[in-house]
Amino acid sequence: MKINFVKIHQKLFDSLPGKSKKHFFLVEREEWANQTAISLEGIDKFFNETECPWDTIILTIEIWHYPDVEKIIAEHPQLQNKNVFVITLGYKNYQFGSKCWKLSFPWGNTEQFKIYKSFDNGYREHGLQYGFSSLNGRPAVHRILLGYFLHQQNLLDNLIFTQNIHDQIDAEIFNTLPEFDDYKKLLPISTVEHKDSLKWDMFGEFNHPAYNQAYCNIVTETETEIVPYQQNQNIEIVTEKSGKPFFTKQIPLFLAGQGHLSYLKYLGFEIMDDLTPAGYDQMRTLEKIAAIVDIVARGRDYIEDFYFSHLKEIQHNYELATSGTLEDKIVADIQQLING
Repeated sequence: MKINFVKIHQKLFDSLPGKSKKHFFLVEREEWANQTAISLEGIDKFFNETECPWDTIILTIEIWHYPDVEKIIAEHPQLQNKNVFVITLGYKNYQFGSKCWKLSFPWGNTEQFKIYKSFDNGYREHGLQYGFSSLNGRPAVHRILLGYFLHQQNLLDNLIFTQNIHDQIDAEIFNTLPEFDDYKKLLPISTVEHKDSLKWDMFGEFNHPAYNQAYCNIVTETETEIVPYQQNQNIEIVTEKSGKPFFTKQIPLFLAGQGHLSYLKYLGFEIMDDLTPAGYDQMRTLEKIAAIVDIVARGRDYIEDFYFSHLKEIQHNYELATSGTLEDKIVADIQQLING
């Protein structure tokens, strides 16, 4: 099933001021069907060639987290004297120009909610073969690194793990890793139990063993920080991936940007941070990967015991994720910012 990404959540649309509104969905990747592919440099060109008679412009823009996006939008002649709302998957709402706002709406798709809400596979059983799972489609640097370090510790066979390789793997950091080519030769990695497990699916195929045959789901978010990591530029992003362990009644273990866990806690979720070392949320990517490898190394029995000692938190997360109240909270925060 495909989502109509242009149609943002009606509650959010209605909450934004303006007598005439126009929504643009601008993406960076060509494979998003029926959308407008755009780069950072292309924003200027897009608005130079697009008439904007509306008093309110709503942008769902894939490159919202890149440097200079705010400056380009706030200063563009076509967008002056208009309300401009940039809908993001980030953690914060804030104003960045006289009439420009960045708004966080990570849980903003009704079609996705309907599908997720229809799923309830109950709690995991005792004695599962695997304690951990992690599905990885796009070969982002942090995902490749996680697989590599798990492989270095001979842990890949201990969890349900996939990693696709449909893009080039040529980040500079890989050249510094011992025996990286040995790991690269293993790719792509799929699961015997589910041979189509490398197929990308927004809705997660919750019948996959990664969701019903493991106690802990290692969520590798779309991005963590800008590569190369020496730039030390955090990326805030909450996609549907972060919600899946809540719907599937699993322990969540996030490989994501700094502040990710704090944001989910703010929304009301139980993060079960007694699983991770102190300060985990503010660790950078490589530190988090090392912590995850250490947790996986504790073994299946450890995470099974942890799971059954946290059923209350797991049930809380499921109920919150399926309650429909998250959308109301997020929209209320946005209205408070805009209305003062």
